[in-house]
Amino acid sequence: MKHIFPIVLLALVIFDSCNKPPEDGIFIRIRNNTSTNFISTSTAAENFGSINAGNVTAYKSFEKVIAYPGATLYAGMLYCGTPPLPFLEKGKYRLDISADTTTVNGFNATYIRE
Repeated sequence: MKHIFPIVLLALVIFDSCNKPPEDGIFIRIRNNTSTNFISTSTAAENFGSINAGNVTAYKSFEKVIAYPGATLYAGMLYCGTPPLPFLEKGKYRLDISADTTTVNGFNATYIRE
């Protein structure tokens, strides 16, 4: 019986470490802060799939991501005339998408460093 506790503890540590993204790189997940279910979402050319209202996706890893978030119904925002564009630093981020009636497309996006 006393040998079971260390085995269970080791299994929990291994399981927990498998669920966390590595610390070296850029990792992004998306949170849908709207009342709309998104059928397809993507950022930095990576598809996150559908996200129901109020849900958060799992992390995906990236090599480079432009630091300007954008949200629209069918395409990302384009930024012109400001080269070179800044990139996100390595770390974990959450891209929060919220409803915003003051914008043309009705959405706003913000990167939150976690």
